[in-house]
Amino acid sequence: MRLFAALTLPGEAVADLEAALAPVRRGAQAPRWVAPERWHLTLAFFGEVAEDRLPALRSRLQVRLSDRASLQLRLCGADRFGPQVLWMGVSGDVGPLHELADRVGLGHESAERVGLVDESAERLDRPYRPHLTLARAGLGEGAALRGALAALAGYEGPDWLAQSVHLVRSHRGARPRYETVVTWPLC
Repeated sequence: MRLFAALTLPGEAVADLEAALAPVRRGAQAPRWVAPERWHLTLAFFGEVAEDRLPALRSRLQVRLSDRASLQLRLCGADRFGPQVLWMGVSGDVGPLHELADRVGLGHESAERVGLVDESAERLDRPYRPHLTLARAGLGEGAALRGALAALAGYEGPDWLAQSVHLVRSHRGARPRYETVVTWPLC
């Protein structure tokens, strides 16, 4: 199963961003917009994890999250990864957010213990960059994101409190969806 750890957004943050995106979506035809029910802040991506390794992963994450505090966050300022991915940045308790992502990221030794595949081990070396992916454009369609980027560059959403971490299973396909496997509260 394909797994990642994430923070989800409360309804008021989702509604505010949806309202800001409404006029932008009407004006941009090429991108594939991420559905609001799939919006999240990824803390760590684990890739394919064999079902029999799930208890070990859950146990490790339980220990690593046992004393973590809730975080005050806000979505703000759009940017892009290359020409094809539009994302929203994060402000607020960003230092503690990085610490939380470091805690949730297992490192190579722990990753091997829970049976993560090579794809995941490569991602463990990337620096954490908190963001919410909004849209993806196909090859040659990146120009369609420029207007959205300009319209959302100054966006600042409401403050919200991240109070839990979720281990999420990603189901691919024509209708991708996410399924929460387990949730850990933040103090």
